[in-house]
Amino acid sequence: MSITITQIAKLAGVSRGTVDRVIHQRGRVAPEVEKRIRDIMDENDYHPYMLGRALAVSKTPLTIGMIMIEKGNPFFQLIHSGMKEAISQFRDYPILVYFRHINGVGEEEYLNVLDELENNVNALIIAGLQTKRIVEKVNQIAKKFLL
Repeated sequence: MSITITQIAKLAGVSRGTVDRVIHQRGRVAPEVEKRIRDIMDENDYHPYMLGRALAVSKTPLTIGMIMIEKGNPFFQLIHSGMKEAISQFRDYPILVYFRHINGVGEEEYLNVLDELENNVNALIIAGLQTKRIVEKVNQIAKKFLL
């Protein structure tokens, strides 16, 4: 099970708010305290759960990234249609969908799109090309939000 902000605060001997300021880089925190908190986060492989944050801050719309290859492929069109229909049922939260088709995709372009979306979406839906590097990148960003 993943460590929580409250547990990080307890281990660091600080308040939950101080940990939050370090995570979101807001407000002032003494450099030695920030280092202690970041060390605990690194030791425990802690990454903020961005979708949870978006849900907690009701003013923030949920942004869902979708990466599909082969725009003309009926299978991917069906996935896209189904996702749009499912997403439209969440009327309590404003939801934006960033959809990206990649035709004739290579590994580098796919990785570039993942980099582009990583910090700009709260959830990510991907289909298509799977190489060792892409799987490693997806595993890295999976710690930040719902995949």
